[in-house]
Amino acid sequence: MTINSNTIILYLKGALDNTEKAAFEAALQQDTDLQEQVEVCKNLLAFEAAEQNNAQSVEALKNTLGNIHPQYFKKTTEEKQPAKVVGMQSWKKWVMSAAAAVILIVAGYSIFYTSSNIVDTYGHIDTVGLVERGNEANTETNLVKAIQDKDYKTALPLAKTLTDQQPDRPLYQFYYGASLLHTKSYKESISWLQKATEAKALFSDKAAILLALAYYKLDDKAAAVNVLNNIQATSEEYKNSQELLKEVK
Repeated sequence: MTINSNTIILYLKGALDNTEKAAFEAALQQDTDLQEQVEVCKNLLAFEAAEQNNAQSVEALKNTLGNIHPQYFKKTTEEKQPAKVVGMQSWKKWVMSAAAAVILIVAGYSIFYTSSNIVDTYGHIDTVGLVERGNEANTETNLVKAIQDKDYKTALPLAKTLTDQQPDRPLYQFYYGASLLHTKSYKESISWLQKATEAKALFSDKAAILLALAYYKLDDKAAAVNVLNNIQATSEEYKNSQELLKEVK
């Protein structure tokens, strides 16, 4: 029986037959190198599950690790032989390579996650009461519901209809700008959010947060920082603005 990463992962997944499992565990009890290999592979499998929630297959993990050091992660069709374990020096090199790869994966994932979710984290808006009556009433009701449900694809045409009818109304500007932001129309959202920010209404500081997010997504960090710095310490959005500043700088 040849012991390599494939064998270790099958063991950890409970996929070895009884004979293979007995041979593996006999070798495990006697070999400290193998014990270290099992512990590292166990941690890597746990890392995969934690970072992706819905864990990828074991085969995908082996393919990823195969790019780090193919000699330890190639598939084997060898017939059963006496247990043979990779030497300590080679194992240490592999551990260093795997550790470096994990660090790069975590760093890359963190950057991607932060960039992709920052709008959801800081861009949630509470609907402000709409009091208009008449032809706009049904549209307003549907718009508020869509925003409450975070269904911005539905909210977008409704908000556009209202801004077309009353382009100077700050609340409509706010909702339209927010809907554009959440549907990734960052450039188009800026002019509407600027108007809502300058209106000095109850929601204007929230509009400023959204405006900063739009600038950030367009890689204009200086503009985002400038907008956030203009939010006063007395504002309900001040805490959010300070937390967002740490993200965008």
